[in-house]
Order: sequence, then structure tokens, then C-alpha cells
Amino acid sequence: MLKILSQNPYRVLGVLSNSPLKERVGNQNRLAAFAKVGKEVSFPNDFASIISEKPIRTPDSISSANVALNLDKDQLKHALVWFINGSSIDDIAIKHIQAGNLDKARELFEKKETFSSLINVGVLNLISGNYTSGFSNISMVIHNNEHRSALLKALGIENLTMSEDEIAAMFI
Repeated sequence: MLKILSQNPYRVLGVLSNSPLKERVGNQNRLAAFAKVGKEVSFPNDFASIISEKPIRTPDSISSANVALNLDKDQLKHALVWFINGSSIDDIAIKHIQAGNLDKARELFEKKETFSSLINVGVLNLISGNYTSGFSNISMVIHNNEHRSALLKALGIENLTMSEDEIAAMFI
């Protein structure tokens, strides 16, 4: 399993890449409190049914995950390889992933090509070891102006001043 997936800062914080900051902070506070007393916390967005490696949640790793998402470009870097909820279809499909029903989730994502469905299928492909398809799906978002703009808007970083080529180089 790629570390960028298993220890993705969004996963460490138990959120989707476009979850509101309030949810991220709430989870961070909960994780920090539990970590101090040596207890584990899990979240539906850990996707434990498909990623066997647990996210490392120590006070240091929680703090590092938060810092890793401070800058807009870093949010984008980690969002390119983590699940995002961009539509009602994504919402349903993500629930299927949480339940371990990948075939149904993939079927839903493939109903309509959107920035979020491409990212989500790409992440599923990367998790299953199909790196070529995973990179291809995510690259389609990077190299399509409409998809790229929609992703930046969903992340709340639409003013990010990185070119298509800079985003592609960061992804690679």
C-alpha cells in the first residue's frame, strides 16, 4: 500500500478531502484527546474495509497531518490521492466503499464522468494496485480545465495560482 494513501493527512484526520474545516478540527481535537490517553479512534472515512494498514494517530502524527494541510498547494497534493464527495452519487458510492462494496461504488462512480468520480475511481485503482489506471484517472482531472477548476472550488482553494503543468509535476 502506498504511504500517500494509507497515511494521507486527510485519512489521519478521518475526513474526506473536501470536508469542512469544522469537521477536520473536530476530528483533530477528538483524536488528540484519545491519543493522550492511549486509546484508538476510528472514523468511517478511514476506509478500514479496503485499506488494511491503520492510520498512525499519535499526537505528533495528528499535528503533522494538520500542518500538511495548511497550504493550499498541499491540500491539493493530498486531495489528488484521497476520496472526495462532490455529488449525491459520490455520497452513496462512498457509503458503499465504507461497507466494503467496491464493485457497487465503482459502478456508481462510472455513471457520470466528473472531477470527483475520476478522483474516487483513481484512488480505488491505486488502493487495488492498478497504478496505471489510477494515475490515468487522476491525470484526467489535472489536464481538464473544467475538472481542475471544479476540484479547486470543491476544496475551497479556487484562487490557487498553480498552472496545469505545475499541478501535474506535483502529482508525479
